[in-house]
Amino acid sequence: LPLSHLGCYFWSRLRRNWRELYTPGPLWLAGLVVGVIAFTDMAALALTSRDASVKKMGGRKWKRLHRTVYAVLLLTLIHALFVGADFGWHRAPDVIGEADAGAGITFLSLSLVWLALFVLRYRRIKWRRAT
Repeated sequence: LPLSHLGCYFWSRLRRNWRELYTPGPLWLAGLVVGVIAFTDMAALALTSRDASVKKMGGRKWKRLHRTVYAVLLLTLIHALFVGADFGWHRAPDVIGEADAGAGITFLSLSLVWLALFVLRYRRIKWRRAT
């Protein structure tokens, strides 16, 4: 998924105006750095998501690496806010309309639900079925 995100971004920028690839500003640069960190972590997670990697790395190291997915969620939200998503602080050159707060609220809500489920799982709290 991150590769398709990068591919679509670069394709649309290069097709219109390659100078739009860089939108000056400190928020954009910070968002780019955060995006590169998140991309690197997601690439490592993708490369080590096979059974052979668990055997090669050892269960403890593999699990520690794959728990970073929760930090990547936060980094992805920060990246979207800084780089200029439709609900971000920074306005990308191709975003014409007003900021879409609904998209940001939805993304944040889903992130919080996902993190809450992680906490419940971490504390070994299980849902009981109603019989």
